[in-house]
Amino acid sequence: MRAKNSEAQKCANTLGLLSNKSGKENIDMNIVAKSDYNFQGFAFNPVTEGGAIWFTATELAKALGYKKTDAISQIYARNADEFSESMSLTLNMKVNGINNSLRNKSVRVYSLRGAHLVAMFASTPKAKDFRRWALDILDREVKDSPIAKQFSDEELVSLCYLQLWMEKSQ
Repeated sequence: MRAKNSEAQKCANTLGLLSNKSGKENIDMNIVAKSDYNFQGFAFNPVTEGGAIWFTATELAKALGYKKTDAISQIYARNADEFSESMSLTLNMKVNGINNSLRNKSVRVYSLRGAHLVAMFASTPKAKDFRRWALDILDREVKDSPIAKQFSDEELVSLCYLQLWMEKSQ
């Protein structure tokens, strides 16, 4: 018997439908998603934007074991052409500044897929374990996806063919 939605799980979120690339709204860092995103004792404080989970570059650097937090920015700068718009974006966020005053700052964030790609380029001892952890989280997210539960593999294939047919007829 064929597992329901096995193909759906392999290609979930490839269209980037969950991302919001506007970056025009400010996100209060005090209102971040509380979750169980914990990698080897490092607890991420993910940001929710457009219904998706995003990790800041600073947190990724700490989780991957970089001494300098700008290491992730350097990885991104060297490989920006490999990141899709659904993998990384910049958001205007309120962060603690000098004397604990809140200030607006443009912050680069990464989706789970983007964090996995960052770890592919990372050269720290933790990178390999992080990649495995990120894929496990992605599998869990896809498993809990309402789309994955809604259609069987055959229905998803039929919907894809229907969409292609409609696009060609326009």
